[in-house]
Amino acid sequence: MPSYKKLKNIARNFAHSFMSLMNFEDGFYITDVIAREMYLHKLSDVEIDIMTGDILQEQMRHPLIMMSVAYYHEEFFRSLLQKEGFEKEMIKSAILKIHYDFEHYADSNLPYQAIMILIDDKGKTHQGEVLGSEAVSTSFFDKDFTYER
Repeated sequence: MPSYKKLKNIARNFAHSFMSLMNFEDGFYITDVIAREMYLHKLSDVEIDIMTGDILQEQMRHPLIMMSVAYYHEEFFRSLLQKEGFEKEMIKSAILKIHYDFEHYADSNLPYQAIMILIDDKGKTHQGEVLGSEAVSTSFFDKDFTYER
């Protein structure tokens, strides 16, 4: 039986990976696409249900973001759990909340907070948080992330 104390680290590791430059699809950093879509739709927060692979804010369902979410939902999350001896069925809820602080954008840095909230099969909540800033220029907000396959 795995130690449920590890779920806090799993939550943090998931959030860190999702917000990293390793989250890359077809030539685009997904965090760039997320930040720009949030800016265009005047959102400061987005929630992703990792258990279902859905983004709760409908206007954030950009094809590139959905490709990334599908990978993290279908493969990465299960792999992260299994490395620590957990089965996906032992997790009842997994929500990734991302907040970009557009009001404090300065010197090409866009602050963010990513919180992964896991609820295990015993009903206990485990939370991992990542704080950081994304390096973006003012031209970033005019960049076109049009994706066609």
